[in-house]
Amino acid sequence: YASSDIFVMPSITARDGDKEGFGLVMLEAFASGLPVVASRSGGITDLIKDGINGYLTEEKDIKEIADRINIVLNDKNIYNKYVTAAYETAGKYDYKVIAKKYNDFILVLNRLINHLNKNREIRGEQTVDLLSKVIFPDKVQLSREKKAETDYMDQTVLEYWNTYIRDNAKTYIKENSLK
Repeated sequence: YASSDIFVMPSITARDGDKEGFGLVMLEAFASGLPVVASRSGGITDLIKDGINGYLTEEKDIKEIADRINIVLNDKNIYNKYVTAAYETAGKYDYKVIAKKYNDFILVLNRLINHLNKNREIRGEQTVDLLSKVIFPDKVQLSREKKAETDYMDQTVLEYWNTYIRDNAKTYIKENSLK
């Protein structure tokens, strides 16, 4: 990435319907401060907001891809806007940010579980155990152990996290916090 001026990801939907997933390489490009031009396909649209932190093009539209590349490379204001947005986008997926959001989500779930458990106690039903906050190892330890932060997350919570929360955790927690 260090010798690049831009990152281009012209992904397409495969014949069997398979599409690009989250696009970790785009996140790496963002972390390197590269503007991104990518196809509007699969999980790419979860990371790139067209005209905000990169450009999205239609699949297989070579002219549109080339036009967007030229705009980014020939307009300093747009280029600089996307460099700044790249770093900001990457920061949202920083390991410490994700760990904090995950544990904040655990707190919200535990408040909900406590509320439900009070009703269960009243009815004489068995209560549900609260979830434990996770103490995430630092990046060095993760690297040594060849693990990812998701290896430390409860799989059921992780499923809810990925389905409902990942990109909107701050708003979700604010809206769903029990006082």
